[in-house]
Amino acid sequence: LRFEYALSKYDEYHVVTTNYDERYKNSMGYFNVGLSWQFGGQKQKISPPVEPEFLRGVYAGAHIGHGSMNSALSAVHHHSGPPAYNDPLQADFGASGITSGVYLGYGHTFDRIYVGLELDAEPSQAEWKHDRVTSGRGGRDFSVRKRESYGASLRAGYVLANGAMVYGRYGAVKTQFNTCLLYTSDAADE
Repeated sequence: LRFEYALSKYDEYHVVTTNYDERYKNSMGYFNVGLSWQFGGQKQKISPPVEPEFLRGVYAGAHIGHGSMNSALSAVHHHSGPPAYNDPLQADFGASGITSGVYLGYGHTFDRIYVGLELDAEPSQAEWKHDRVTSGRGGRDFSVRKRESYGASLRAGYVLANGAMVYGRYGAVKTQFNTCLLYTSDAADE
């Protein structure tokens, strides 16, 4: 059984067309509860002290939790007019919801110090959407949707006498984001 809080920050990406120039910085934070299965594990007495060797080897598991996805947006929208003008936008958008995923790893203990490698995958439908209406100048509908995610990380920790482990994870994640902008104009712009 494991409890984990994770914060992921993704590389900035740039979206440019004739009418707009936007930069997105996405991040995601979540709290998960996971259930793991240790392959080839030995029976271990419940009462402390628990030997740290019981954490050695291959393990797999699944997690579910709650998280939020956020985007810091920096944009300039170009309007041809008349009159022609640029419309700057600095904004933070976000939404929260359920997270889930699976993981596979291998770990080894050196006395009570734990070191391991973990691979994970997360099917995601996390997204945020914002409809912006500007009186007399049309509107813009923004949305970002996080798709599947794959990652690898190093895990290091300390095994306590009761068998619990306090650890940290650091790694890289590959995630696809679908970004959509629907730009509309009204009669005053035409």
